[in-house]
Amino acid sequence: MSTPSRIGGDSDRYFMARRHSAIVLSMRFMSVALRPDNSSDRAMAAKIATVAEQERVRYLRLPANPWSQASRSHGIALNWLWRNLIRPGEPEAFGFLDHDLFPLAPDDPFAPLSSQDFFGVVRTAGPRWFLWAGFCMFRFDSVKHKPLDFGQDWFAGLDTGGGNWGVLYRHLDRDSLTAAPAVSCPYKPGIDANEGPLQWFASWVHEVGQMGRPELQADRRRALARILAPHLTAAQPRTVVFNPDFRGP
Repeated sequence: MSTPSRIGGDSDRYFMARRHSAIVLSMRFMSVALRPDNSSDRAMAAKIATVAEQERVRYLRLPANPWSQASRSHGIALNWLWRNLIRPGEPEAFGFLDHDLFPLAPDDPFAPLSSQDFFGVVRTAGPRWFLWAGFCMFRFDSVKHKPLDFGQDWFAGLDTGGGNWGVLYRHLDRDSLTAAPAVSCPYKPGIDANEGPLQWFASWVHEVGQMGRPELQADRRRALARILAPHLTAAQPRTVVFNPDFRGP
């Protein structure tokens, strides 16, 4: 399922929703795709719901979130989904994909679950580590009895998803886990990665929300749009026209 997030604001979320749904759905690695939405703006939420309907994605308007801070709001939304939807539904596997994360080649991020209990992008803070909440997949039977917490643990230096360190990740040897490769690079030549980053997880590209210099965000968005353009074209449904007079070569 796509993860809800307030990073970049509600207008950015609409831009991302249109592109994320089209490309991710074209990969067809999910039996059920859901777009949870915790937008703070009702009009924008209505637009996102329309996108979901156009792309034939199940849409879920989440309850009002008490937090406006992006990462904390994100974690609370994921915990609501875990407790109220995923855990009662008991799927074979489930995962979260950030709204500004896009696959640029066929991929099945659930495939590694055939040999391990979870998979995703690993982030570290000293001796602790966790799967980033924007790209993480889990075998349900391996976590169904655990009190999962997809929130933060800032006292331990852990961002969204790090709340699972104590109940899940600390019990596993990090070196035994196959994780998604992660590389950060500048979106254009002549700047440092921390000024205008894009993150690459193998064939997936992540816009990285509001990280970087604010005055470069619009230009980075245009660069990302150019990267996505051919994939959006390829993801569009094609119309086959029947010609009754065609007799073959």
